[in-house]
Amino acid sequence: MKVYEGDKAFQRATTTGWKTVVGTQINLLGIDFAFCPRYRNSQFAIDVFEVESGALVVSVPYTAADVCTNNTRDKAVEFYKNEIVGVVLSTFGKGDIKKMKKEIECVKKYVTNKIGERPDIIDLEEENNAI
Repeated sequence: MKVYEGDKAFQRATTTGWKTVVGTQINLLGIDFAFCPRYRNSQFAIDVFEVESGALVVSVPYTAADVCTNNTRDKAVEFYKNEIVGVVLSTFGKGDIKKMKKEIECVKKYVTNKIGERPDIIDLEEENNAI
C-alpha cells in the first residue's frame, strides 16, 4: 500500500459526465484509488474509485462522529487504512490482479466512449504553491 503525498482534485465518472472530487490517492496492489469523503442526502460516505477510469468501486458510510474524529489528513489516512482499505480489497475478492487491471482498462474505454476523455487530475499542494 502506498499513500501519495498531498490531496488531489480527481475526476470521477458519472452518468452526466466527469465530476471533480477532492481526496487522497492510495495505491493498492498496483492500482491507484481515490478515497474521497462526501456529504449527500444528509449522509456522509467515503467514495472510493479507480483513478484512471474514474469508476466508483465502493461507497462506505461514514458517521458524523467519524468526521469529527478524523479531522486532519493524517487521521483520515489512518482511518482509510484501518477501515476502508479492507472493504475495497474485498470488492475484488480473491481475483487475479491481471484480470482486475484488464477489467479496469475495459471500463476506462467504455467511460471514454460514453463521456469523453478524463480531465487532468490536479495536485492541490502544487497548485497552492503556485499562487
